[in-house]
Amino acid sequence: MLLLTLVVAAFLAGWMGDRWMRRTYPIAGDYTVHFPGGSRAASIVRLAGDDYQIGGCGVLNGVYRLREGRLVVLRPIDDRMIGLIWSRPAPSNPESDGTWTLINEPPGTPTGSSYLGVQLKPIDPES
Repeated sequence: MLLLTLVVAAFLAGWMGDRWMRRTYPIAGDYTVHFPGGSRAASIVRLAGDDYQIGGCGVLNGVYRLREGRLVVLRPIDDRMIGLIWSRPAPSNPESDGTWTLINEPPGTPTGSSYLGVQLKPIDPES
């Protein structure tokens, strides 16, 4: 019984965590993607449920799903890029500014470049 209670609590914590993060810090919006060689405009568009479309990032574009506070690629625009994961600090973290950082990519750099550490920084609509 205790094990069942712990499993249910863990599930609810993950489920509620994703929803809390989405409500307190919007994911969809305009961003600037920062590559080692420069930056350009990018965007995240909410699709259905927990799915999002990342655009403006070249081979990193695709459909992602929000899982435990991370954006995990479901359908990359480039089939070689399975395994992409973006993360950002929780909104409660004082250092959080809504920036997403690429923390995982396919092994062996299939496109010839590593993109680990690339950042998607939100554009402040007030600026």
